[in-house]
Amino acid sequence: MKIYISYSRVNIDKAEEIALFLKDEGINVFIDKDNIPGGDDWENHLRNRISTSDAIVLIWSKNAAESAYLMRELTHAKIDRKKIIPCSIDDENYLPLIKNLQHIKWLNNKTSKKNLLDSLGVRSEDNNKATTYSSAVKQYKNK
Repeated sequence: MKIYISYSRVNIDKAEEIALFLKDEGINVFIDKDNIPGGDDWENHLRNRISTSDAIVLIWSKNAAESAYLMRELTHAKIDRKKIIPCSIDDENYLPLIKNLQHIKWLNNKTSKKNLLDSLGVRSEDNNKATTYSSAVKQYKNK
């Protein structure tokens, strides 16, 4: 599973917190600040990453609502029909583009972590590695 994290630079701490949690669960996470090689056209790189991601985790906040770059990412994700999972970190109202999407109130606690994994269709096993339903079925059939 490939997850793209969309966020306002002002909220980098929360984006990294969620990225680290997902990585610890064995999920492949793209966060722009760590994964764009020098000299790459960053806008094309981000567009390609959105297109090849399975889902977008949107870190939603007042700062996100004011970010033109985040709005471009969100628009690309909608055009590509990607699953978008808004994770609210403050009480900012949603834009019409995403107001119909169920959000997760991110508190970095057990409940918000479980809600995020459930929204991604992932379950955490005892070994703390994520397994999608389809990969669990494959593992079962191969036994």
